[in-house]
Parts: sequence; C-alpha cells; structure tokens
Amino acid sequence: MSKTKRLAYKIPFKLEVVKYAKEHGNRAAERHFGPPPTEKMIREWRKQEDHLQKLDKTKHTFRGHAAKWPQLEMDMKEWITLHWNMGFSVSTKMIIYEAKRIAVEKGIKDFTGSPSWCYRFMRRSGLAMRTKTRISVKEEIVARSFKKCGISNVLDGTEDHIVYEDSEESDISDCEQLSFINSDTSDDEFLGVPEN
Repeated sequence: MSKTKRLAYKIPFKLEVVKYAKEHGNRAAERHFGPPPTEKMIREWRKQEDHLQKLDKTKHTFRGHAAKWPQLEMDMKEWITLHWNMGFSVSTKMIIYEAKRIAVEKGIKDFTGSPSWCYRFMRRSGLAMRTKTRISVKEEIVARSFKKCGISNVLDGTEDHIVYEDSEESDISDCEQLSFINSDTSDDEFLGVPEN
C-alpha cells in the first residue's frame, strides 16, 4: 500500500472553498475543487471559518503546537526585545534562566525550561539567535593598525622585525600602551598592560 501524500492549503484557498461550499454544498465543492480537498476537509474548514478569517492570509494554518504557557512566552518575548533594543545580546541560557524565574514568579509548577522549549519558543515567536555584528573592518586596515603601533611582522612569519612606517600624519599616542610588545630581549617579563 502506497502512502498518500499530505497536502497543505493556504488560507485564501480554504476560504474560497468554504464560500463555494456555502453556496453549493460541501459535496459540490469537493467535486469542483478536488478531491482533495475531500468533503470531510471542507466540513472542518467551514467549522474553522471564523478563525481562518482572523489569521494571516499568506500562511498555512494550525502548524506546530500552540504554546502551553502563552503569557510566559509573551513576557519572554518582551524581555528579549527589550534587551536587544538596549544593545545586549541574549543567549539561550539567559532565556531559559529568565523563563524559569518568571515561571516561579507566576506560580507555574510544571515548567522545566529545557533547551528544546527555548528553540520552539523562539520559532513560535519569530525570534532568531543572532550575534550583533559590528561594522566590518577590512584586513588591510587591521594590518596597518598593527604596524602603525610598532608591532613587528614577526606575526606573519617573516620575522625580520621591520616596523611599518606610515607616510600619513598619524597620532601614535594610542599605540603607547602596546610598546611592551616590541621588546626583543628574552629576559624581559610580561607584567601586563600598563594602566593610565
């Protein structure tokens, strides 16, 4: 016996079928649009019509499980967006910890706050883990910055200790803290970054 492939229907199609079924009947709608959709599917869609009218018309409906603790998830989404808006990154561990704290605060006893709950919550809420990126800096600028501050090219494997000389007028006061790196004597001991 071959498996039958399940089909997915978007909301506008379901509403069109329901409208036709109201005018001509469920079986006539089945003959006109399908099968599938079958007469049973059309009956179910007619029962769900009010709910279908309220949903996003571009999505498939009733996908995934509904949240067991919707108020907790609303509070968590608010907490995450607040932190993101303030420029803080939020990890899954932070989300789980905060969710457990809110669950205790609200008296929810059976909330475990597992990593799988966190990922499902993020998907349901339309959130994604992301790292906040800074403006990308070209490699050339990084290399020039190292050379400008007197860091020898020992880092690139040539080990001839030639220091880059910048033709542009540059202020090297910001490089003074890095002067300890240029020491070539083996008996020098690293004492840490000098404090200003």
